[in-house]
Amino acid sequence: MPIRLGHKRYARYSTFTKTSTPRYGYDAHAMLGAAWGIPLGGSGLSFEGFANFIDGKGKNESGADTAAETNIDRQLMYDVCPVIGAAPKSLKVGVAYPYWQNKFGNNSDKIKGATANTPMVRVGYHF
Repeated sequence: MPIRLGHKRYARYSTFTKTSTPRYGYDAHAMLGAAWGIPLGGSGLSFEGFANFIDGKGKNESGADTAAETNIDRQLMYDVCPVIGAAPKSLKVGVAYPYWQNKFGNNSDKIKGATANTPMVRVGYHF
């Protein structure tokens, strides 16, 4: 938990570095989130993921307005456990496509690279 001194917020005092580091704070903002895991029949496939819609957070560290964010991560996963004789749903492989517009509140219309859209192969191990 940060420590407040006047109008500034500081991280807890570090006994290693002997300093307290100023921290930046954002305005209270709305967020709508959803998560899902939908099995596709008895095929061993499932459609999984999450979506977060995050309102602008006020000003960033440079004084510019933050943009609303859209962060959606979806994946099609296959439970390989029956094939390898492992515990059900402990090892899944699949493909995923995360999309994050205005990453960390940076406006993608003004800042190159503020939108991530990265197809990938994903492996999930649950223990």
